[in-house]
Amino acid sequence: MSIVLRNSAVGLGVEWRALEFAGCAVALFLYSGALFPLLLASPDGSVDSVRSVLRALQVPAYAITLALMAPHLDAVLKVLRRNLVLSALLLMPLVSSVWSVSGSVTLRRAVGLLMSVLLAYLLAARFTPRLLLLLLVSVLGFCMVGSLAMLVLSPRLALMPDVPELRGIFTHKNVLGWYAAAATIMNVALLADRSLGRRRLGLALLVASLACLLMSQSGTSLFILLMAGPACAAFLAFAQVAGLKRLLLVVAVAELFAIFLVFAVPASVFVLESVGKDATLTGRIPLWEEVDAMIAQRPVLGWGYEAFWSEANPAAWSIWASVGWNAPHAHNGFRDTLLGLGLVGFVLLVCVILRGLRHGTALLSRPGGSDWLWANVFVSTFVLLNLTESTFLSSNDFFFVVYTTCLLMFSTHAAALRRA
Repeated sequence: MSIVLRNSAVGLGVEWRALEFAGCAVALFLYSGALFPLLLASPDGSVDSVRSVLRALQVPAYAITLALMAPHLDAVLKVLRRNLVLSALLLMPLVSSVWSVSGSVTLRRAVGLLMSVLLAYLLAARFTPRLLLLLLVSVLGFCMVGSLAMLVLSPRLALMPDVPELRGIFTHKNVLGWYAAAATIMNVALLADRSLGRRRLGLALLVASLACLLMSQSGTSLFILLMAGPACAAFLAFAQVAGLKRLLLVVAVAELFAIFLVFAVPASVFVLESVGKDATLTGRIPLWEEVDAMIAQRPVLGWGYEAFWSEANPAAWSIWASVGWNAPHAHNGFRDTLLGLGLVGFVLLVCVILRGLRHGTALLSRPGGSDWLWANVFVSTFVLLNLTESTFLSSNDFFFVVYTTCLLMFSTHAAALRRA
């Protein structure tokens, strides 16, 4: 009798874990912005007229997260207690509605941010690095295969309207490029981990990911993927040393990266001009000059979370008129953080990044810590992505949820390691 009961309990446990895995996969897919925005968008690619519908599509993701979180509140609260700085950063957008130039916009988007990052707390509490890797490979693999299938089934939808560049099941080729770059990193990690026994799956999805990346012709995504190699080498080097040696190595790598940026920017301008391309990074440099001036007007607390770029803000219209296009954000995550949350939010963000990388490297350096390599590389490439895009503190965003999950897991497991 006891054996039957024990077997039943094991069966229920396995079924719950499978349900948990599937539910988290569905929620992450909804946060990816894949398929539904493409199907609902107008012929010119705009989704402005269906934003309320797209917001409603996030509700199932919230419901799934809350349902899966309910039986494990103690574990989730433990993750929260071990990540107070990150939790403070995530709460600051909500608090900023007090001084925001558009309080209603800030409040609505801050609530969306908090609801979506609940999934990150759930994943950090319930998933191991390997299980999280399998989850992400599953979701990203579906997006890559779906994008290639869309190219076969409906080339009109799968390609950008004005140029023959692949966007797949996303609304823009650059978005597909970001997901393809992330999928490539995850699948390489899956191939490297022999213990998971998913090498054939990893190889097949790696080919699909590279095909999507190349056909999207996204320069930013290709740059991020190329930087993943040096990032991987740097983290492996960090893991081999400790104390002062690690600090000196970190400083040396930071200096090399700074030198690279100093020489890379002028070189890229020369190359782009020589082939007749836009040498202003698609208008980003003039935009950044205008944004910096607006940051200086409210340096301490900013204009309010995601409020600056609302149509009700005259300052945004002055920038749009100056640069000649309606930028939806600053195309730089650090500048958008300064713009929305000021120096206070920026300092919190930097502290969270540095703390996360320190904990991630510590986990990687312990015996058997290779499981953490892909997460360290993902976090570093996500930070690099924010040099030309704005994905820090993005609500209902796949990348920010995964980034937050990695940081939460770093701190939680590092704290457990110190206590052991």
